[in-house]
Amino acid sequence: MLSAVVAAVLCVANTAPAPVAGKVTDWFRRPQCTWCAGNRGLEFAVGQKTPVRMSWPGTVTFVGPVGGVPYVVVEIDQVAAGIAPDRGGQPDTPLYEVLGGVNDALVTLGEAVNPLQVVGDASQWFYVGLRLGSRAEGNYLDPAAFFGLTRPRARLISPTAARSFVAQGESGSSLSSWLSSSHRPHGGMAGATNNPTTRHCTVSLPVVASARRPVS
Repeated sequence: MLSAVVAAVLCVANTAPAPVAGKVTDWFRRPQCTWCAGNRGLEFAVGQKTPVRMSWPGTVTFVGPVGGVPYVVVEIDQVAAGIAPDRGGQPDTPLYEVLGGVNDALVTLGEAVNPLQVVGDASQWFYVGLRLGSRAEGNYLDPAAFFGLTRPRARLISPTAARSFVAQGESGSSLSSWLSSSHRPHGGMAGATNNPTTRHCTVSLPVVASARRPVS
């Protein structure tokens, strides 16, 4: 069963910046079987010519299109990035940052890259995934924890409050503003604080696929 085995738990002391400045439009959704529907990373809505920057140091292992989408894949230097198994010790499986929607790539195969280095640009749509292991056998991890991102939580309001907005002819944007003001619960899409006593961890399970075909 899917929940029977945990393949890996990786942790990092300090979160890294996400590769792009934008809003997450589709969060990580772990697929239930090989080629089942899901999302093996995070998808962002971005502006035109948004710079794509590296989150960690590493080495470029792939540059090119897959299914018509331009990708850059980098093997992360986990030691330099401070990424380690939750029980300590050195990482024994390669970890890759998979960047999709990277136009006009500025890096080449085998090139060493550094954090915040611009590797290309993205327009309208961008994808980032974390793959543990090779393309054929790799598991995908939820990258949100490593970027300090948290999913927005649903905000429940009373029927009376909802009817009040409708009766006053308030628009959906007005309701959204009300929810995002002092009435908003803790959480939402915000960066996590880099507290030296806090570790940010993500789990890899032994199911490797989604509707998206893996890239190198």
